[in-house]
Amino acid sequence: MNIEEVDKTELLKGFDYANKIYSNKEYNYTVVPKCASSIIIDTLNMTEGENNNTKEHFTFLRHPYGRLKSYLYQVKCYTYGETIHKIEHILNNFDNWDEHCIPYNFYITYDDFKFVGTLENFDNGFRNISNKKIIKESRREDNKDIEAIHDALIERNAKEINRIYAEDFILYEKAKKCITPRMTNE
Repeated sequence: MNIEEVDKTELLKGFDYANKIYSNKEYNYTVVPKCASSIIIDTLNMTEGENNNTKEHFTFLRHPYGRLKSYLYQVKCYTYGETIHKIEHILNNFDNWDEHCIPYNFYITYDDFKFVGTLENFDNGFRNISNKKIIKESRREDNKDIEAIHDALIERNAKEINRIYAEDFILYEKAKKCITPRMTNE
């Protein structure tokens, strides 16, 4: 089954984490996997479920290549063979429709949010949400050899990756260019 044949509504019902809304008394946050979700949820002391008493709704996106590389690390693709095999599965069916690989445009509509930040500018973007200090950060020590394999194979498959994540690239660029005023809640 290819992306055009997928019933997005049915697919979203099977997600454990992607597209879930977490909230506190001030904000609603929609999860995009591989985009600092646990950091945001922990720092803002959020729980699963929507707060219908606030209009403050935000999310963060990540460059599709960065999100893909993070997934490759998560599933322990450390060799050329493991990585090319996994990229082929992602290109074929998003690695069996794994929510970490599904394009975020399946469930993110830019205009539904008061603020859309990018992981690549996370510190500045997070300051639009809160002055709270980040509780934890999950910085991985990238192995340069593994990173070179990932980069080379993503570049080799860029045309197809760009095609299947085309709408994600558009959303990401829109979020990257947006200068959003600080959200009103504190």
